Amino acid sequence: MGCTDCFNPTKDPGAKDWLLSKEKWGIDFTYDCTGNVAVMQTALESAHRGFGESCVIGVAAAGRMLQTRPFQLITGRCWKGTAFGGWKSRQDVPKLVNKVLLGELPIDSYITHNFGNLDKVNDLVDVLHQGSCLRGVLRIQNDYQTPESGKVRVDSTVKVCGGYLKKVKHWSECNQCEMTFYIFLPEDAPQQQRGAPYGALYFLSGLTCTEENAPFKSGYAPYAKKANIAMIFPDTSPRGVDADCPEAGSADWTVGYGAGHYCDATAEPWKKHFNMYTYVTKELPELVERYFPVDPSLKSITGFSMGGNGAIIAAAKNPGMYRSMTAFAPFVPTQSVKFGSTGLPAYFGDMEGAKAYDCVEVLNAGGKDLKLPPGFIEYASADQFDEALVRPALKEALGKNGHNYPIRIQEGYAHNFFFINSFIEDHINFHAAQLQGGSLSKNSHGVKF
Repeated sequence: MGCTDCFNPTKDPGAKDWLLSKEKWGIDFTYDCTGNVAVMQTALESAHRGFGESCVIGVAAAGRMLQTRPFQLITGRCWKGTAFGGWKSRQDVPKLVNKVLLGELPIDSYITHNFGNLDKVNDLVDVLHQGSCLRGVLRIQNDYQTPESGKVRVDSTVKVCGGYLKKVKHWSECNQCEMTFYIFLPEDAPQQQRGAPYGALYFLSGLTCTEENAPFKSGYAPYAKKANIAMIFPDTSPRGVDADCPEAGSADWTVGYGAGHYCDATAEPWKKHFNMYTYVTKELPELVERYFPVDPSLKSITGFSMGGNGAIIAAAKNPGMYRSMTAFAPFVPTQSVKFGSTGLPAYFGDMEGAKAYDCVEVLNAGGKDLKLPPGFIEYASADQFDEALVRPALKEALGKNGHNYPIRIQEGYAHNFFFINSFIEDHINFHAAQLQGGSLSKNSHGVKF
């Protein structure tokens, strides 16, 4: 493997011979990024004669011609060129701009010269003509920043099961703090999504979880990749708001950090920061749809435990927003012994206000007029929090109001991510069918929905 962009045959006629002395039959891959046609020719002729590839990246001056013997190609070499890395200006430049705004493309490292103010435009043109400047930027306003600059950034990107999982941080207006979420995109390379936007499945995690639990433990990736859908994993609450809300770090795990309950709090001191309902149903989807290749009209929702209740609430309060909804072990917060006196009611100061974010209360209040998307609900027979889930109350609310939501009981499983890992494929396949306009009659275990 080699590079010939540093060899100028017009100044050093022996450049090709020197390269070939290192590899008798030529170099596997060569490229030119200088725009010098002599260097382009050297790059080609230094490539392996049987299977070498040479790529022209640099742009030659107007009117310059390339010359080489046909023999250089008929022996098996491949000669090709690329502009802008294969990105097409009309449809792909907006994606590149998004990558700059998200911090995924460190554009400053590609800039060799900066010029301030419009009166320096001639200086920029001069250095470009002299060949001493590769990429110059004219800053018309030195203090200019895009409105989103610094507010949204991709902290990390890892490849998993043929797709890419991105950790994203951003400022949340509704929660007045920095929030973090993960997004999985099933694309084969982080910069090669060229087709139609993906359908998106939002996964709401349970009490004490962070944005990491579901993407790291649920086993979603191979199924989301195969189904060609994106998945979004938000945090379960605001973080770092101790100054305004010292109770957020409470030892009571049913309230505060990790326990946002996907509601909009109305009581002090919670109401400034704990607005997770607005966050997961409005602010987060708008941000995801703006910066990532997902279709605004194709989204579904699922969740576990507290997130299962949240998924039902989100679907019930927003008819038509989601193509489908499922839930793993959703609890009924205001009717359970464990969560009845703390947790969700703390955000409203009383039990009555909390009922607006209790799935059974919302289903009963909506009655038969409530429009739910297709879905089903999954419970584990050995759930250690079974008393808190109040499963019969949810089944009754669904049945008497005419909502055809099968409730499946999986024998022997408990309230944990092993349970989710075992059945996440069924949920993803169901949602993928709805997002793609189809339908599924069976899951991977052969059980009819």
